[in-house]
Amino acid sequence: MTNLEQANALFEHFVGDSRINWNLTHAGCEARADLLAEIAGNQQIQVKKIWVLPGEDSLLTMYLNTRETERIAWNYHVAVTCQVGDTLASTAMVFDPALFDSVTLLSDWEKRFLQYNPDCLFKVSDMSSYHSYDDISFPGLAEINRAERDSTLSSNWNSDDSDTLAGREILGRGRYVDNLALSSPKRFDKLKHRITETRFSEFWLTHYGNQEIKDILKTTGQWMSISQNILHPLIEEPLLGLRIKLSYWETIADFFTRLEADFRQLRQNGDALHNDFIRESLDEGFVDRWFSPDGHALWEKYLP
Repeated sequence: MTNLEQANALFEHFVGDSRINWNLTHAGCEARADLLAEIAGNQQIQVKKIWVLPGEDSLLTMYLNTRETERIAWNYHVAVTCQVGDTLASTAMVFDPALFDSVTLLSDWEKRFLQYNPDCLFKVSDMSSYHSYDDISFPGLAEINRAERDSTLSSNWNSDDSDTLAGREILGRGRYVDNLALSSPKRFDKLKHRITETRFSEFWLTHYGNQEIKDILKTTGQWMSISQNILHPLIEEPLLGLRIKLSYWETIADFFTRLEADFRQLRQNGDALHNDFIRESLDEGFVDRWFSPDGHALWEKYLP
């Protein structure tokens, strides 16, 4: 590839390919990279695959949004790289729309991973490698990999697939946080502080299916202190859990604060009812149920 203009055009071609759901980038990098390498090859552009692997740690850490609230852990990551320039002066560039908005210098791409994974390793392979930079080739492997790739990319468009929905929620949360940081810095600071709190963080980062939420609303009339009447206009939203979080996170965060205070108070009291609470709270999973969206049975049992 002779110049940056061509590289940018190829990047836009990648982004515009309808087979790839760029709204789902928390998984499936091997399928995306393989298709990008095929597209480039069909245009007579020589590319390789660039892999990043964890060092001493077993997983790679990466954040999928600017404000670093959407943390992801990967076994590895792979993208497409090629030399841009003429034979006398060329620069290694990376095409990775999952993490960057444009074609990127290899050094900058590596720097982003090194920021969170200082001992990570980088490997380069030819475009035929699929699951690993050191794949062992055998007859028929290319066809097997292509079938797996196409199946993965197709499933990423399945609106009923739980992994697809979780990926869309990750992207939605990240965009919301990044936009909130620009539009309302004080609310952003409050949200980011809340996300550091264990129980609220678990809630914020968990994907709740629509039917799960509807079942709780039907049984209890509320979901994390938000009444069914308030949530009724949202009930058919494709990502109901995400919509509730983005609309009512402040109310829900305050509810978690009350749950935490009530939990501490119950542990401190010593009458018969609260002794029952203490015994039950020692059971495995009790605390998780206490802070879960379907903890109403426990709250009704122990709270006035």
